[in-house]
Amino acid sequence: MTAVLTRQQGTFMRAPAPGETGMGPYLGLKVRRPNAHTAVISALGELDETTTPRLEELLHARLNSTIGTVVLDFSGLQFVGMAAVRMLLAASRKAQARHINLRLIEGPPCVERALRAAGLTDHFDREVSHHVGA
Repeated sequence: MTAVLTRQQGTFMRAPAPGETGMGPYLGLKVRRPNAHTAVISALGELDETTTPRLEELLHARLNSTIGTVVLDFSGLQFVGMAAVRMLLAASRKAQARHINLRLIEGPPCVERALRAAGLTDHFDREVSHHVGA
């Protein structure tokens, strides 16, 4: 189940998914296609055990397609938990098996800390720019 995104003052805000109640961790997701061979998935908020499945669903669909490059823009994240790190490792393996280039846009210190804790700092190609394929 993917939440609907609404635009408010230049940022993406998460609207509750159908059947969702209460205030849990915030995760906004946005997918854009700067060209026919690239998908950019931007994540805003927190990637924990409750929100990671939303990103995983979007990423899984792209890794099962004929796309050549998937870029994960984590520049808007405030928290990255181990569930997200495990998902990224599995996604990396799937991308390699399908010959898809999986890249990360460097984010705030929480992204680097999570990757470092898991021993994955050199595991992903990195980009610094927030304007992929623009």
